[in-house]
Amino acid sequence: MPNVLSYPFRLTPDGRHAVVVQQDSDVDYAEQLAQIVLTRPGERELAPDFGVPDPAFGSLDVSDVVAVVQVHGPPVTIHDLTREERSDTIEEVLISFSGGVVSE
Repeated sequence: MPNVLSYPFRLTPDGRHAVVVQQDSDVDYAEQLAQIVLTRPGERELAPDFGVPDPAFGSLDVSDVVAVVQVHGPPVTIHDLTREERSDTIEEVLISFSGGVVSE
């Protein structure tokens, strides 16, 4: 499989791209899922339905993530989504998935 640029995109001090990942690998899929969770609907002009509603003062619903993945996401099945509070201001989202089949 070819390599693709990693997310988030980073540059080395000499101006080269810092990291690549193998296309269609679990790391590639995880980075694509992160893009979905970190994007709000309407932020991408050419794909206004890409992203999930802002969970800052509510909850991040697995059904919202599954719906976006079915249209814009990688070919994965999402099994579970959990949120873990790391501090008063930081929360981590963990998405359990398996590759190869789009969730229905």
